[in-house]
Amino acid sequence: MNPGFPHREGLSHLSKLFVLVDPFHEYATRFVDVIAERFGYRPLCIHTGGRGEFRRGLREFPSLRPHEHLFASRERLQAVGRELASRDVAGAIPFSEAVLGRTIDLLRALGSTWNDESVLALLRDKFALKDRLRRMCPPVSVGRSHRTVSGASFSLEGIPDRFVLKPNGGYGNVSVGFFTRDTPQAAVERFLQQAPATEFVVEEYHPGTEYFINGQTDAQGASLVVAIFRYERVWANGFQVDWLTHKVPHAAPEFAQLESYARTVVTSMGLRRSPFHLEVKLSGSDARMVEIGARLAGNGNAIVCNQLHGGKLDLFALAADHYLHDGVRPEARLDWDAYDSRELTYVHGVSGEKKSLIFSLEGLETVERHPQFAGWVKKPVLGQRLRATIDLFTSPWCFVVQGPKGVDLRQATAEMRELIRINQRRAVLRRPALQVRDTWQRALAWIERGWK
Repeated sequence: MNPGFPHREGLSHLSKLFVLVDPFHEYATRFVDVIAERFGYRPLCIHTGGRGEFRRGLREFPSLRPHEHLFASRERLQAVGRELASRDVAGAIPFSEAVLGRTIDLLRALGSTWNDESVLALLRDKFALKDRLRRMCPPVSVGRSHRTVSGASFSLEGIPDRFVLKPNGGYGNVSVGFFTRDTPQAAVERFLQQAPATEFVVEEYHPGTEYFINGQTDAQGASLVVAIFRYERVWANGFQVDWLTHKVPHAAPEFAQLESYARTVVTSMGLRRSPFHLEVKLSGSDARMVEIGARLAGNGNAIVCNQLHGGKLDLFALAADHYLHDGVRPEARLDWDAYDSRELTYVHGVSGEKKSLIFSLEGLETVERHPQFAGWVKKPVLGQRLRATIDLFTSPWCFVVQGPKGVDLRQATAEMRELIRINQRRAVLRRPALQVRDTWQRALAWIERGWK
């Protein structure tokens, strides 16, 4: 192996392996447990970050410590894959959107991708994916779109009256702008230049309500839908951001319509042996795709989906079976009675602060004692960096509420939202100490990146 790889702990090199790239994530640890129980395979963890990041990750996820760890830059992942070809590797698990591209690069070198190369290429090219769906016979409704680049002069000629600009390979609602034909061209160009991406897709804005659909495809490409949620967004800091996200009852009329549309999309794009997370706009009977991810839903939603089916469903086991093995896999166990027995809503925090730290934090214990509180997705902490909320990653906090079937959770969400008080006290002594700690941590991270 490459001498840059530091160590192999225990006897992991004697067992069949599966690979996790940058595995410091709750989903990765769940896959480790599930795959060990079902198949006895051990994880090979490949890290593209610095050693300081590695040490911090092991403190947060100590269960990964006994396993085999390798270090490699992102540019060397394909070379690492070729070096691993001589070992008994069952496959790799792209457990989140953030690691999907890196995992695909590694799998290509290993020669063990779970989907056709043409399909994998679509997962980082929104324009090509939607263009393929438009060209199907019959075509799948996705709306008009075309490519543009941040450095080019943007022309409004031929642009729809309302349109969306988004990074062609982006995710997490990052750098998504909403415009009209009346928007000054200079404002559109400024948006393109300020965003970190270089290639964008211009899409026709589709009105209606937005949903996300979670499911799994098998080796033949047949898809199974396990849950649907409805977004409720608000305008904040010039962007549309998540405010509430509601579970859609299985018996709701839109569920069957969205389920059918999801199956059409997944079959048409050729995705197989993969979980999927599909976002769709629905206006009356007209459904149009917004995005699709070939992975489990983030924000802990895969765990919530298991709970919604009364614990009978295990999306991690279902995905692992298909990621690592071709052919017929065990059927999922769904319990729609349990799914429909309660209401569930995500409550998302929205910050207007440009850049700050949390130096005063009150009300969390009161929120946790509320009878309809069901757990934190992202719990705010003292010293946490705050930015103006413009996407999923800049939301300062998120939690879940639930109640019996038919209950309106809106009052509870409003009450609990008001209980969280950030930086409403001066915290004269605490504030400078937290600022010093934050400066020191950022300096260490900068030094580690230089040593990487």
